[in-house]
Amino acid sequence: MKFIYSQSENIFEISQFIATTEEHKAIALANGYVEVSDEDYERLVNHELCWNNGELVPYYKTQEEITEEQMFLRVQETEMRIAELKAELAKIKEDIEQEAFGIVRDDYTEKKVRAAEIINELRVLEGKEPRVIKF
Repeated sequence: MKFIYSQSENIFEISQFIATTEEHKAIALANGYVEVSDEDYERLVNHELCWNNGELVPYYKTQEEITEEQMFLRVQETEMRIAELKAELAKIKEDIEQEAFGIVRDDYTEKKVRAAEIINELRVLEGKEPRVIKF
């Protein structure tokens, strides 16, 4: 049996008391602890539930937490996109460099244009101004 202190001022603070006997259970209840199931305890730890006026209720994120989470996701998406673009750019650069060794490619111009597009997208993702590139 798990007990959680129900009078905590911080709804995320979890003071745990594990009772193995009826005597321990009585001590926990007498000292302001509330019995919770293992499932509810895990949900508390994972911030799926929280305390509100001494009751377990579903956890609702604050606007600040939602904004923070959205910013984190945007940063992750941007970092993933940058990695994809850099990998594509590396491949294109290899193809373009073949021209310097006398290998004629039918798609040379398209590769150079795509490389310029990638470079400009990377610049924008990094907070820089795109460049005007002439061929």
